[in-house]
Parts: sequence; structure tokens; C-alpha cells
Amino acid sequence: YGLYREDMANTVISADEGSEGLGQKERYSHWLSRMTSDDVSGYTVINFWRPVLPMEGPVSKVPLAVCDPSSVRLQDIVPQDLYGFVPGGQHTVGLKFHPDQRWYFYPQMTKD
Repeated sequence: YGLYREDMANTVISADEGSEGLGQKERYSHWLSRMTSDDVSGYTVINFWRPVLPMEGPVSKVPLAVCDPSSVRLQDIVPQDLYGFVPGGQHTVGLKFHPDQRWYFYPQMTKD
């Protein structure tokens, strides 16, 4: 869910405030009880992205992009179920576009 212990405004506790409005209260409560247990020291999601062969030139469509999380409104977050990577599927979130979101991208990325 991209929620983890850090020094930014969203924490595992403050994120609970919006989970009911997303219809995720039960799932989030279960996740929160596991995340805050004494035997958990942290939670991180890491994704790697780069163009690969047989690419013949720089990326011109759908470049690597990141959104400033402080520009995302709670109502822009959409819970989703993702199937195919984990047996039985997994829960994740997507974003609905809003013009106030600040997006940054890496133009003309090459495999090097």
C-alpha cells in the first residue's frame, strides 16, 4: 500500500483515518495490527524499472513517472485487487488523475 514508517506526514497510524472511506477498514485494521507488532521493524516496497532489449531507441511512450505524494488527494486513491503475481492475488491501490497532482518523468530513457 506504500504506507511505511518514515518522517513524512503519512504514517501507519494516520493512514487508518482514511481507510474506512475507501471501504478498506477491515483489511487495513488487519494490516495495521501486523505492522505495529513488536516483531516488525519496518515495511518497504521497492520497485525497479528500466528499459530493456530489444529496445531500439529511447523510451518515447509511457516513460518512468513518479507523483509527488503530497499532491494526491485521498479521494484519488482507488483500492484494487491484483492477480497474476501472487497466488490468490493481492491488494494494492491505483490513482485517479487530478490536475493538482504533480508528476515528474524521466524523458528519453535508454537501456544504459
